[in-house]
Amino acid sequence: MADTFGSIRIVTQDGSHELEIKDVPRAQRFENFKSRVAVELGRAEKRYVNPGDLDLFVFSEKMEDKDRTLADYGIKDGAIVTRIDHFNGTNRRAQTNSTPNLNPDQASLPPYSGPPTGKALDNVFVKLDHRTINLHGLTTTSTIQELYDKLKEEAKVSQANTGLIFGSKELRPNLTLRDVAIDNNSTIFVFDKLPGGG
Repeated sequence: MADTFGSIRIVTQDGSHELEIKDVPRAQRFENFKSRVAVELGRAEKRYVNPGDLDLFVFSEKMEDKDRTLADYGIKDGAIVTRIDHFNGTNRRAQTNSTPNLNPDQASLPPYSGPPTGKALDNVFVKLDHRTINLHGLTTTSTIQELYDKLKEEAKVSQANTGLIFGSKELRPNLTLRDVAIDNNSTIFVFDKLPGGG
């Protein structure tokens, strides 16, 4: 058995982007491999990629133990590793939601929460393990947290044990559906978080 993998393919969940990493030592620790993926991805996409903004999965298992080697994860030569980018920022255009003018005595009040605004979404699909459900009553200004609340109500999905992915990016609770470009007929994927995972 060779000491290196000839290649490992890094593929986004929807298969739209693929990156081949060549000559990877079998004994390389995951933390170092993830850093190399970030560097090579940055070169390919001509941007800075923070290793902390990537999650890598092999055989549906989230790779997160920084001290395990690639061989420990059971990776073989030519293996496919699925990449999920974290969506940490917000779309600046989406931050222009209206807030009433407050006088100095009201400065500590929470943001205005009036009636829902934004485009109504009639069909937002969520892919669970063995079925797909259709969520109604959301708008483009609904937050990911509100989406989680609907999932808990309609499908008993626990936010503590699951994550949501759309467009190969993990969704954060504070973002709106508009921030992550979710619209009618979009499909969101639910994945299970392993104990001790992020």
